[in-house]
Amino acid sequence: MKRIHQALLIALLAFFLRFYLAYTGPIEYDEPAYTANVINLNLGLRQGNWNQILDSTDIFEHPQFFKLVYAAGLLTSKSIQKIVPFQLGELRSVPYWPQIFSLRLVSVFFGAAAVFLLSLVHPLAGLFLAIDTLAIKYTSVVYLDALPAFACLAAFLAALKALEKYQKHAGRWAVWLALSALALGMTAASKYMYAVPGIAIAAAVIWQGWKRKLPVLLGLAAWGLLSLAFFFVLDPALWHAPLVRLGESISFNVYYSRGPHVMEVGYPFWQPIRWLLLPIPQQPTQPEVAFFVNPGNYFILADSLIFALAVVGLPAFFRQNKPMFLWLFTGLAFLLVWGTKWPQYTLLILAPFCLSAASGFDFIRLHLPAAQLKIRGWLQKLRRAEK
Repeated sequence: MKRIHQALLIALLAFFLRFYLAYTGPIEYDEPAYTANVINLNLGLRQGNWNQILDSTDIFEHPQFFKLVYAAGLLTSKSIQKIVPFQLGELRSVPYWPQIFSLRLVSVFFGAAAVFLLSLVHPLAGLFLAIDTLAIKYTSVVYLDALPAFACLAAFLAALKALEKYQKHAGRWAVWLALSALALGMTAASKYMYAVPGIAIAAAVIWQGWKRKLPVLLGLAAWGLLSLAFFFVLDPALWHAPLVRLGESISFNVYYSRGPHVMEVGYPFWQPIRWLLLPIPQQPTQPEVAFFVNPGNYFILADSLIFALAVVGLPAFFRQNKPMFLWLFTGLAFLLVWGTKWPQYTLLILAPFCLSAASGFDFIRLHLPAAQLKIRGWLQKLRRAEK
């Protein structure tokens, strides 16, 4: 119960930081396009025009589920009958800014929910995720990262819970496995790249359950098929022509990652590490401005400290939590290899990254007294030698 109370307090902090930025932060690059798409989907929901949803070709490179969640969130607001194009700038310069703010709150909710889940695993890791500026930024704007970042963490934790219950011959392991498949389906149906931790889930389950190879492999096969089924159900844009539309969507992403815009920006392969290394206000603005920042958008600039602790904590993190380490390793490998290096993609690995930082803090806290004693001993020997 104490851990739940701690997680709630940390999640409240995360909600406040994201709520504040959602209310005060400037319009980001992709918000006009995503907002227009969501408004069209919302009109389809209001009018019962299902073909407007099923055959939507707006931003078809990304699946539809999170956009539909946004559209459902708009049902509580006044309908927007006509989309007025808006430019980058202040939120309140947009005619229907209250509706955009309500959409941002959907993102804020899932950002705080992810912090709550991670805080249940390790409160300090949850605190790091709560204050990380990248996490705050992209879970307080109308982007497509907040829900899948939450859902892939939920999928991972549920899969590990299923394996734990199976190994202890406890009941309901199949329920946890089904919940993991549902969460992973939601993840992939929101943004493809966030399904990458699914590889780590499979590897971790095989690694930890190798003594029962056949049952574990059969369970993974069922989990995989169920995840695909949920993915299809939750992405209605695929229903009329599944293979064709999925192929076109994935092909667009592959082409874009090698396309002229990505080549023009020219981020190096290690750019994801740079995103993680510095807080947003301290990020360099070349080759193009990656963020819009106003004074006072962020209260705590601790990203560099989190990065240093994460590096220090890697060996202990590997020993203590191999499944999450696998997530961090596979996710970072994907980010380094994938051609598109946008900063929001780092949310793919922020959960295990913050867990590694928590391991680093624990390591330093446990070993600092011993190190201090050794240093004092060395100093005393030096003083004796000088005498």
